[in-house]
Amino acid sequence: MFLRYPGKRVLIVSHGAFIGLTLKQILSTVFPDTYIDNTSLTILNHFDGNGECTLYNCTKHII
Repeated sequence: MFLRYPGKRVLIVSHGAFIGLTLKQILSTVFPDTYIDNTSLTILNHFDGNGECTLYNCTKHII
C-alpha cells in the first residue's frame, strides 16, 4: 500500500480483528497479538522504507 501512494496519508477503517490479523501478518515481531479493541486507533508511519507505530490500540477517545 505504501508503494502505491508514496508521500500520501492512507486511512484504513475496519473491524479490530481484521486490523489485528493484518498487523500480525506484516509486522509479527512488533505485533505478536491479534487483539484490537473496537473503535480503537492505531497509527503506523512509513518513511524511506522504515516503519514505526506511534499509537497502538488507543481507546482514550471513547471516554
